[in-house]
Amino acid sequence: MFKKSLFLLLILMEVMMEIEAAEALNYSMDVKLTPENAILKSGETFKASILLKKDGQPISGQKMVITTKWEATVLKKETLLTDGKPVEITYTSDKPGWFYCCAYLLDANDKVIQNPGTGCRQLKKKHLATEFGAIFSPEKIIAVSNEPDDFDAFWAAERAKLNQCKMKAKLVPLPVDPEYKGIDCFAIEVTCLGRAPVTGYLAIPQNAKPKSLPAVVDYESMVWQDAPKYIACRTAVNAKAIALSVSWHGMETGHPADWYVQEGKKFYLEGGRYNAEDPLKWVQHDMFYRVLRALDYVKTRPEWNGKDLVTRGGSLGGIENLCAAALDKDITIAFISVPSACDYNAQASGRKPQGVFRAPENAKKLLENPALAKSMAYHDGINFARRITCETYVCTGFSDESCYPSNVYSMFNAIPATTKKFMSTNPFTGHFGTTRNTAGEKRISEGLNTVTVLQDPL
Repeated sequence: MFKKSLFLLLILMEVMMEIEAAEALNYSMDVKLTPENAILKSGETFKASILLKKDGQPISGQKMVITTKWEATVLKKETLLTDGKPVEITYTSDKPGWFYCCAYLLDANDKVIQNPGTGCRQLKKKHLATEFGAIFSPEKIIAVSNEPDDFDAFWAAERAKLNQCKMKAKLVPLPVDPEYKGIDCFAIEVTCLGRAPVTGYLAIPQNAKPKSLPAVVDYESMVWQDAPKYIACRTAVNAKAIALSVSWHGMETGHPADWYVQEGKKFYLEGGRYNAEDPLKWVQHDMFYRVLRALDYVKTRPEWNGKDLVTRGGSLGGIENLCAAALDKDITIAFISVPSACDYNAQASGRKPQGVFRAPENAKKLLENPALAKSMAYHDGINFARRITCETYVCTGFSDESCYPSNVYSMFNAIPATTKKFMSTNPFTGHFGTTRNTAGEKRISEGLNTVTVLQDPL
């Protein structure tokens, strides 16, 4: 009897939760920004109008918490009651930088209303009713240089060491889903320096002639999972290209999701900060070997046409792509989306660093430990960016609290003016797959020489 009652109680609770969720989805929010693109000059005033609705009508008496930030530091957090009229927000900055605003709703018991269905597009921020941001004088967001004098010599030596590591590739044929007809797909493992080989998936159109195909390499973001096989298959079909989708961690392919999570606990020590004072012993340094070795391998494919080499990546894949575009001059086009690890020296400019030292207690270590700061400088997206000469497409969303828009701009501005480069922005989008590389997509639609690739994975 007790078990039956408990079972009925659980069902009732589940039904109640579904009802609450359905009610929450009746909310909507009209947000208007001035200017619409939220890009301003220093000294200008950014304006936002937020109107909360329920069942399509403006709602009064609803608790809303609004938080504003400048360069990821809270400016103000206030709770207000809506009165059926728009909430007006203004901000003026006399210096270049990034402004951010978010809002969430509270119920009668001051509990956050989850997933209100009002307009927040970030997958991992479902409690928010809305979020948006603005950027002031982005072209003037310039990094204070932390570049080591021997930066080029350092990476030349690393490249030479990698060249001495004999490259052997192991390919295991795999079945292909019906939607990807006409290609061959393989699980791939390529020998490399460091703790792990290059691992991922290779897809190639069937019966391709020698020197007939472009090549596309996709770098994975920081996730504890297998490399995305579908990316390689989809790209091979749509781009008629050699498509290599590689993991960032180099773990074996084909395992269940939980396996990667458990193995990651052994792999990513101290949140990726283990031995960070030594640029050669840093736990994440060998990822950059794999970045370069993946390119080495794809260029050995007899089908490669020897001229078209495209790289794509977002977040951690973005810093991988920055390294690739800087150090491999065979790359013709790079799509770099919401990149991580840009401007470890951001505190010198009154901003905050990204990457594994983003948290305040870790950012403090960069200021207190010169050896640590120099080690990170060898892996900084800013210093890679200064060496990029290929056609480059970057994007950032002004709601990105993981890889800050101002840091992305400081990287973008570090790419030489002689390099063909483009930036895409969106004031409403953030990090987890929501910001699109729209300039890159336009370039894609116009054709990439012989390549037509899809939107980059974030």
